[in-house]
Amino acid sequence: MKEKRNIEQLFQKAASTPVHTSFDEAKETFTASLARRNASQWKILRGKHWIIMITLLFSAAVAGILWFGSNTDTQAHQNINSLTENSPQARQKKKIEPRKSDSENVMTFEQLEAMNPALLDSFIPMSPLKRSVFLFEPNITQVVQFNGDYLSHESFIYDLASDRRSQADSVEIPTLTEDEISANEKYKRKMMKALAKRHKDHYAYIPSGSTAYKGEEYSVQAFYMQVNEVSNLQYRTFLNDLLIQERYEEYQKAYPQEHQWTDQLEGDHEVMENLYFTHPAYDNYPVVNVTREAAEMYCAWLTLETSKSKYVDDVMFLNDLRLPQRLEWTYAASGGNSENVYPWGGPFTKNAQGSYLANFAPDSTRLQADGAFHTSKTGTYFPNEFGLYNISGNVAEMVYGTSEFTSRTDLISFKKEPGTAGGGWLDTAESLKIEGDDPYDGITHGHPNIGFRVVMSFIKSQP
Repeated sequence: MKEKRNIEQLFQKAASTPVHTSFDEAKETFTASLARRNASQWKILRGKHWIIMITLLFSAAVAGILWFGSNTDTQAHQNINSLTENSPQARQKKKIEPRKSDSENVMTFEQLEAMNPALLDSFIPMSPLKRSVFLFEPNITQVVQFNGDYLSHESFIYDLASDRRSQADSVEIPTLTEDEISANEKYKRKMMKALAKRHKDHYAYIPSGSTAYKGEEYSVQAFYMQVNEVSNLQYRTFLNDLLIQERYEEYQKAYPQEHQWTDQLEGDHEVMENLYFTHPAYDNYPVVNVTREAAEMYCAWLTLETSKSKYVDDVMFLNDLRLPQRLEWTYAASGGNSENVYPWGGPFTKNAQGSYLANFAPDSTRLQADGAFHTSKTGTYFPNEFGLYNISGNVAEMVYGTSEFTSRTDLISFKKEPGTAGGGWLDTAESLKIEGDDPYDGITHGHPNIGFRVVMSFIKSQP
């Protein structure tokens, strides 16, 4: 605007002055204007140059800081991971994949027999295949390959490692708070009272009678059977009581083998492994992954603690608490009617409304048509004639005696043989039948599909 005014003034002056004077002044003014314009543009360029330089330097500084910080964080994260992985809790939970067998891990039957000759008793002739079993070490699972023409029984894997399992499956000993101890004692008293008083909501009376099994008749003495499977809460009460009594070795031995969720099943079951037994949401679900020995320990504990309680009087004393014999289970499951195929009476697994009558796998793909993706709560579905819930389905229940029992079987040895009855959430309808085949004959280790319920005998003292 200033230049425009100067030019207008020059033109006005030129109109009243000689031509040469006006031209000289105009030239001088125009030249001065160009000089001022060039100086201004140079200043602008120099300013832009400094701005670009400062920006580049700042960007380089920020990049350097970020690079240095990233390396520092990575190193710190690695240090934390290293500390965490070396902690006792991490060693306990960490699952190490088995190593592939090599020449150092091959063991012959002669070497195995030298270790423990009794281990070969369960071997049966099979095709000449090399089979692998797991030997459990304190911090590593090692694959050992056996050369020979034999295939071991499934339980051999666990029998072989029984003397090492206390180290491999070591369980951390927790410290209970005063509130936890108080709550445990309260629930323990509730369990003792229900057992001593034979509360009908907890224990069903099974009268003496006869039952048919594999086409032959057998007599069964009267007994009481737990209405529901042993729950997580009941079993935790047992474990906590062992802690309170400082019976730590028994606690570790009786603790459920939670790793069986992922060892025995395909798919993602880590949530069940971490939460199923300990989370309050599963308090009233059946306890699983308990070994046969641990279930027997539970029975012995409940018998002893109830016998010592104030709820047992002089006219009624507790004789024993145990796992049922297969014939007892068969009689109880049938509701006293040997013609029943399933505990609910009919030959079908659905009722008239199309609802399933038990928690099981309707087909081999484990179709959860009833909404139960694993186990279901104890006390669900309809009870049988004796008032027993989930006697078939939900979990296969531990019994003494295999499903191959006949009248020609040695009854004494038969009563000691481990088996299960009733099938579970992983099994098809065939295993739910009262006389169905047992897919878990001989298994004594924990399994996500195996639980238990107890039976007992009461004897009145003579007056």
